[in-house]
Amino acid sequence: MRKILVVLAVFLNLASGDIIADAYNAYQKGDFKTAYKNFKKACDSKSGKSGCHNLALMYLNGAGVEKSEAKAASYFKKACDAKVYQSCQNLGLLYESGVGVEKSVFNAFEYYKKACDGKYKLGCVNLAYMYQNGLGVRQDFSKAVTLYKQNCEDGEPTSCINLGIMYQTGKGVKQNLDSAVELFKKACDAKNATACYNLGLIYMDGKAMAQDRDKGLSFLAKSCEYGISGSCLSLGVIYTEGQITGQNFAKAKEFFGKACDMREDKGCQSYKVLNESGY
Repeated sequence: MRKILVVLAVFLNLASGDIIADAYNAYQKGDFKTAYKNFKKACDSKSGKSGCHNLALMYLNGAGVEKSEAKAASYFKKACDAKVYQSCQNLGLLYESGVGVEKSVFNAFEYYKKACDGKYKLGCVNLAYMYQNGLGVRQDFSKAVTLYKQNCEDGEPTSCINLGIMYQTGKGVKQNLDSAVELFKKACDAKNATACYNLGLIYMDGKAMAQDRDKGLSFLAKSCEYGISGSCLSLGVIYTEGQITGQNFAKAKEFFGKACDMREDKGCQSYKVLNESGY
């Protein structure tokens, strides 16, 4: 399941601004009882539309209330109906995965479309994915490409990655490796770990374009820095074996340690071997 966006929504207006602000501040302080009371009051007033969204998140996460995915879905729907498009996106995710509601890719498509029509970027990403894979709608690569392209231009990195993969594989579009690399670079520049990892692999293996191992190592290092444990582990192996870089056990240990910190057991074990060997 793709991730629910769990950031609290704080939309203030004259009728409910103080209530929402007080609820938000209480939530931040861990006073969930007060937060719930005020979010509920705002939601019931019909003027504090973000109150319903925030109640949904509290039920989804069990924050100060008994966890209930069904109640979360109900409040997301109420907020979505009030044009809180972040809620429409989250409700789409629940329908796609069958969490709190009966699984339905058709309903998921409907709510992603509503979120996207409301200019909510993640809704557009998921809508494009549905078109790309024919989920809840006839497969339409052209619509997927259009949505990914627009969203990528608007600075949403996942869209750049997904479109880049389409160009890399030639599925749904004419294969264009230069375009794929350009899109991955744009997402990597936005500190997207997956995009940096993809670039690292492309430059390291040299199958898709001219091999450039220095660039490959640089992009793998970025993806490690941004949180891909596999990149850290791979770099540790590369510096241990030394065929590409020359052996550097100190660097290898550094990258194995980072992989271990990301809960990669092979990283922990490799770090241990080097550490016990005096490196």
